[in-house]
Amino acid sequence: MRSYISPSRTGVKPTLDRLADMSELQELTIRSHKHGGEVLMPPKQFLALGALTNLSTLRIGDSFLPDITFTGADARTMFSGLGALENLTISLSADTDDDEYPKHILRAISRYCPRLKSIEFVGQLHLSCLEGADAPRFENVTEMAVDMLHTDLSEYETAWDINYAVPELVLLRCTSNDLPTEEICTAYTELQHPVRSNGLKPLFTRYNESVNPSCLPLFV
Repeated sequence: MRSYISPSRTGVKPTLDRLADMSELQELTIRSHKHGGEVLMPPKQFLALGALTNLSTLRIGDSFLPDITFTGADARTMFSGLGALENLTISLSADTDDDEYPKHILRAISRYCPRLKSIEFVGQLHLSCLEGADAPRFENVTEMAVDMLHTDLSEYETAWDINYAVPELVLLRCTSNDLPTEEICTAYTELQHPVRSNGLKPLFTRYNESVNPSCLPLFV
């Protein structure tokens, strides 16, 4: 069962509360427009999605625009019921000095969505969201797409950090023309599939996961 929601441009604010009654829904895409500079769907309206326990695909990349008012409790409410989720498109751009935002949203996703295989980030993703002792880890994600990655690290250091957070990742791709992000994706591919004649395993498998990848002395 699929559903596609695209609010009108008339300024009439839509509601997602009715979705709570569609518990058999498996695929949902929500598109949003701005009216007079105002986002039509406040982020807390998306808490209703927590009732969709059979949802396997959720695309809310251009409609779910959380800010610092979207708390850790909100994130848990939204994602605690989405245990069947396998594919997610979401926007988590961070224009704030709050170190917890949007990391707490990613932690909720990693905790409550263990079946997640594919995740796409619309807009800019700060690599700091995937760093630190309490950083989220996505154990079963094999494909990740990003518009733009923000980081102060080199492309190879960034690739190591991504591998640490998403250890089963097979495909990392850039969905925009952002050159630094494309270079990170290329570096990830090179480290995952090195061209070697000595039969060594890919570099990503030769280090214990407990080692912080940013500290590895691999980059000169």
